[in-house]
Amino acid sequence: MGWVRTGCVALLGVMLGGQAWAQIPPTNMRLIRAPWRQQVVAEIPTGNADDALGVHAGRNEERARGPSAIIAMPKGEVLIVDGEKDRAVVLNNKRIVRRSKLPIARTVSDAAHVGDGRVVLFDAKDAQLWMVDDRGGVERLLANRLKRFKGLRRIASGRVVVEEQDGSYEIDKRTLPRRARSLIGPMTHVAPPPPPPQRLKLTRMAHRRTATRSGSTEVVMKRGTASLRSFAGARNQPTKEIEISPPAPGKLASVTHLSTDKKKRTFVRIEMVSMKDGAIAVRRFVRVLDKDLKPLRTFELPVDDVLIPDKDIDIDEDGNVFVMLPYVDRVKVLKYAAP
Repeated sequence: MGWVRTGCVALLGVMLGGQAWAQIPPTNMRLIRAPWRQQVVAEIPTGNADDALGVHAGRNEERARGPSAIIAMPKGEVLIVDGEKDRAVVLNNKRIVRRSKLPIARTVSDAAHVGDGRVVLFDAKDAQLWMVDDRGGVERLLANRLKRFKGLRRIASGRVVVEEQDGSYEIDKRTLPRRARSLIGPMTHVAPPPPPPQRLKLTRMAHRRTATRSGSTEVVMKRGTASLRSFAGARNQPTKEIEISPPAPGKLASVTHLSTDKKKRTFVRIEMVSMKDGAIAVRRFVRVLDKDLKPLRTFELPVDDVLIPDKDIDIDEDGNVFVMLPYVDRVKVLKYAAP
């Protein structure tokens, strides 16, 4: 009967001089794409070739591993820390376009994009910060804390926060070098001495909470349930609080606040565990919340055959979610585009 109704409405439009017809959308109107819909940004093979990424398949009791971190960069580029080849690579147009020698690539456990192509990395082995600039320069940074490190986070362009067990500390941008001093070049028979590390100043942002653009947030897990609390400024009482409902059957294993974009949308990672065929099954999700912490979208991340890295998710200021999925034979990069 749909064609009958359409025909009647069209006839009515003709009778009314086309006024009614002008309000009816054309039948070939393009469907609106759902926000945060998955698309493949790149799929790079693994192997010994220079345009391939390094993956260690694992031997005996040693676990398989691949690239350790992904960082969203300007102009649609993505930086990947390729630990097996001791380098950082930049992907654009589905291929590797830049490479930088990175001496601590094997032990990088977290990274954050500062802005202007600069990336701060954390070396888990020696508990040191390093920086890679947009020219491939690498420099060690000296901080007087980093004793109980939890993570790195960019809360806005030019603003990076170091998370410790007792709270969040912002790196003073005046002490963060604009350009790294040890530019990558051809090796000579006499290696120059490394430059002294740049000393950073850290300023406390929040006490035992995760810093955001305008305040802080924390996840509270208790008796199989989880809630997210948001704090404005330096307040100690939450301004908003919601319960994180499970996105799938099973038990909540963890809930992690990932980022807050410039539209004040909040991104959290949710991990669920359940029993399947006598074994533990893990499912991972990303949930997007609006400025009032109301759910906007929840999507599931692949886990089968994936070599889970230290930092496999990064979110840019516009709310685009980038996910790195290392497999033994390839590394796939997904983008969930924000509206």
